[in-house]
This record gives sequence, C-alpha cells and structure tokens, in this order.
Amino acid sequence: MAFMHHIENDTVAATIGGTILSIIPHLATSDITRTVVLGALGAVVSFVFTQFSKWIWKRIKAKFQMSSNEEQEH
Repeated sequence: MAFMHHIENDTVAATIGGTILSIIPHLATSDITRTVVLGALGAVVSFVFTQFSKWIWKRIKAKFQMSSNEEQEH
C-alpha cells in the first residue's frame, strides 16, 4: 500500500512564518533601502527608455511615410 504524504496547513504556515521571522533580523536597513532605491531607479529608467523609444519610432515612421509619399507624387 502506498503511503500518502499529507502536510497540514498549520505546518506549512508555521514553516513559512518561521523562515520569514528568522530572516528579518539579518536584514539591515541599508539593504532594504538600497533595494527600494534600485527598484525605483530601474522602473524610472525603464519608463523613460520606453517613452524615448516610442518617440524615436514615431519620427522614423513619419520620415519613411513622408519619403514614400514624395516618391508617389513623382
């Protein structure tokens, strides 16, 4: 007969809670601050680069449309 492994929800919650509580004292405030700042900086850089890329793409697209319209007129 095969044994079924069943873990109680209380055991899972206690394991996760114990792991988190054992990690918290080892985190320095500077580590958390650095993580927040780098995350925010990464988000800002990503946003700015996306907006810049869209702006460049619109200019390139408009330039090609303009040149194709001029070719059709001739």
